[in-house]
This record gives sequence, structure tokens and C-alpha cells, in this order.
Amino acid sequence: MVKCTVWDIGGQSLSSKNLSNYVIASTILFLCYDVTDPQSFADLSDWLTMVRRAYDERNASITKETEEQNESLATAGKRKKKPKLIKFPAMYLVGNKIDLIAHRRVHEREHESFISSEDLTGGFFMSAQSGENVLSVFYKVAAQSVGIELTEYELEFTKKVLSVSVGKEAEGKMKGSEAIEKEDQQAHEDVLNMLKGSGGGGGGGACNCSVC
Repeated sequence: MVKCTVWDIGGQSLSSKNLSNYVIASTILFLCYDVTDPQSFADLSDWLTMVRRAYDERNASITKETEEQNESLATAGKRKKKPKLIKFPAMYLVGNKIDLIAHRRVHEREHESFISSEDLTGGFFMSAQSGENVLSVFYKVAAQSVGIELTEYELEFTKKVLSVSVGKEAEGKMKGSEAIEKEDQQAHEDVLNMLKGSGGGGGGGACNCSVC
């Protein structure tokens, strides 16, 4: 099982002193923007700069402390230590509000270009309003954080299905449809239970996610 702790820090100011603490503690970072708001996309560069600066400063501090310790160790004739630097997190670009197709102002080519130019781990599109792709993103990223690559078939069961009611529920159903629905529901539950479990024998783990 992969247990995720998610911190939503997007509402905080870039000058907040607490931001770096959340960022440094994360194994995964989501850089989120609104596809209907070009300014939110432009602001991503500032957030990315903040993240990289936080890691650079913390690792520089760790290196300095280790060097000071090594001076004392050398004087005592003891073996020197290597600095335990903090690993940079996996970073994903997330475009939100994809349900507002008519109002979209940031296009996929710009999204992909940012991922490539900034050397991010990957990217996704989702809608927090409708729930489209939200669960799939978290399952996929959490699995990748512990070395598990989910198949498209497995991810299909995490996607939200929009339900539509036409007339009376019993009308229009073909013979045997209830049995088919039960079978599909059971398959859905089986896959979700598998994803919540060991990931097919791949082991478990934990990840901390920050959403900027």
C-alpha cells in the first residue's frame, strides 16, 4: 500500500517562510495552473524557481555542515563523511479546468513545451470540478513513486464515469444487462483493491505530495 500525504500550498505567498519546509519534505510536487488563465501558467516559472532555490540552499547548508564535521574528524584521525544531500522530487505539471473547453487559453503544446524545457517528470490535465482524471493522476504518480508502472487497463478503473438517466431506470435494458453490470462492478472493485494493496507484489511505500 502506498500512503500519500498531500499538502495544498498554492494559496500561500511565494514569500512565505513555511513554503520551503513543505517543498523540502516532498517526494512529489505538482505545479498546477488554470488552463483558462494564461497568467497562472506564466506564474509557474516563479514557483519552479522557488522550489529549486529551496533545494539548492538546503543542500548547500548540508554540504557546509558536513565539511565542518569532516575537519573535526580529520583532526581526530577518523574517516570523513559524505554529505547526505536531499534528492530533488519528481515534478509534474497539472493543467486544471479542462472541462471549460470553450474558455481554454493555454494549449497542450505550451503545456508539453514547459515540461520539456524545464525537464519535469511529466504532466497531466484534469478537472477538479468534474473530477475528471483526478483519481487517475494520484494513482499513477503514487505508483511510480515506489517503482510500479500501472497499465492503461488498471488506470481505466480509476476514471470517473458520468452517469446519465434517461426515462425510467428499468426501461431500455437488454436481457441479461443486470448480470453484466454486476460483473463490471466486481471487476472494478477487484482492480481498485489490487491498486490499494501491494501493487502486484511490487511492495509498498509512502510519498509526500505538495500541490503548488
